[in-house]
Amino acid sequence: MATATVSAKIDKRTEELADSYIRQAGLTADKLISQLWSNIARTGVVPTFGKVRNARQHDDRRKAFQKAQNIVSNFPKGTRLVSMSYDDIRQELEDRDV
Repeated sequence: MATATVSAKIDKRTEELADSYIRQAGLTADKLISQLWSNIARTGVVPTFGKVRNARQHDDRRKAFQKAQNIVSNFPKGTRLVSMSYDDIRQELEDRDV
């Protein structure tokens, strides 16, 4: 497979700090960037870093999180079905307001 070289300009202090953390994680800058590019190519998702610049994006993420929390908190609660007889399970499910 043909390969390509990817480069970026960063200040020296950022390079030194990042290299230190990357080594601590057991990686090299080359391996990390390669994995990042492969992940973007595979998923089509470009990660965001730092603050979300777009207020609408932030609001959409907050709403999605709240919706997920509401779904989880509204799961039916009651007797564990595993320990119930067939008739008890049937009655329990009939009694639930789902």
